[in-house]
Amino acid sequence: AVVSPRLGGSPEDRDLTGAGVAFKLSQAIYDGADVSGSRGWPPHIIALAALGTVADSGPLTADNRVIVSLGLGHLARTEHPGLAALLAAASPGSGDGPLDTESLRFGLVPRLNAPGRLGDASISLDLLTATDPAEALAIARQVEALNTERRRLSREAWEVAARQLAGEPELPALIVVRSASFIPGVLGPLAGRLCDEYGRPAVAIAVGDTTARASARSTPGFDLHAALLPCAGDFEQWGGHARAAGFTVKLERLDNTISALAERAAEAGGEVRVEQGLVADAEVRLSDLPDAMWGFVASLGPFGEGNPAPLFVTRGLTPSQVRTMGSGGDHLRLVLEDGGARRDAVGFRLGRAPLGGGLVDAAYTLRTNRWRGRTRRELGLTDIRPSEA
Repeated sequence: AVVSPRLGGSPEDRDLTGAGVAFKLSQAIYDGADVSGSRGWPPHIIALAALGTVADSGPLTADNRVIVSLGLGHLARTEHPGLAALLAAASPGSGDGPLDTESLRFGLVPRLNAPGRLGDASISLDLLTATDPAEALAIARQVEALNTERRRLSREAWEVAARQLAGEPELPALIVVRSASFIPGVLGPLAGRLCDEYGRPAVAIAVGDTTARASARSTPGFDLHAALLPCAGDFEQWGGHARAAGFTVKLERLDNTISALAERAAEAGGEVRVEQGLVADAEVRLSDLPDAMWGFVASLGPFGEGNPAPLFVTRGLTPSQVRTMGSGGDHLRLVLEDGGARRDAVGFRLGRAPLGGGLVDAAYTLRTNRWRGRTRRELGLTDIRPSEA
């Protein structure tokens, strides 16, 4: 049997993720079961579907939006041993108040992915199928340790890539980084970050003794799958689609593959590059953002693919209390002042952003940070720069 939303049904259901399809199937089985006294499907299955939909960047429209909206509510009060243990380990919001998609993207999803990225995804499966709370907590601690290791390896891989690119006088149409120190599990995120940072297709390669394994990510103007197809005969394994692909190739064929891919990227010219610009929804003063605005914006969620959080811009802000966070100083925290209005602000991966010595312009979303019983309304910086004013 093939169960797919693309084989019929309503058009709005065709963007269901694999987790969404699994939820629909289980929902149908529960609804069709003639069991005396049955209370219907258990709430943790929609919580799992919400987690999977966010992890898979499903567009938050139609049923995906309903699944995530309802699933977040069930997840916040779940009694499912594995999910409860995962929440306790990740501590998104420290159990205070509602969860949101940001809690999943940056708290739960990376932890569930970590064991698989380091070689043994069965650990995550064991966590999600555990029935004993004590066993689930023990597995969650193991997952947490693996996630810490995954972060360390990802940080080291980025440092290696940055050193390689620092020697390039001008970045080519295709960014390529390679190292024997890369592990396969960091290749996809590394290629994705390179693509996002530099606005052009990127390939990250783990070099082994006899073969090389690569992950590639692309911009909308360059079809990776089409570009790799002529080289398919050289690959040990390969697959993917227009924006993301991967392959394994013998070392003696690696340079030919990269050369062919780079040539096709160069032929595409400016189409492969994405200008690094932002389009804001509104330009406001900080005084236009009372506390009630955070609640109103939150009511437009859940936010994610297909329904991004509103993006605001304010120019001519005075920065103060500037400091960096994270082991490598990757993140930025500061206070921004606009006349008599002041707001805390945090910018992930903006720790090295040039602020200049005067006023700044900032692009941001409205972020609610809950920690140890305290709620802080702050600006979630998307970008910051010296003020054009």
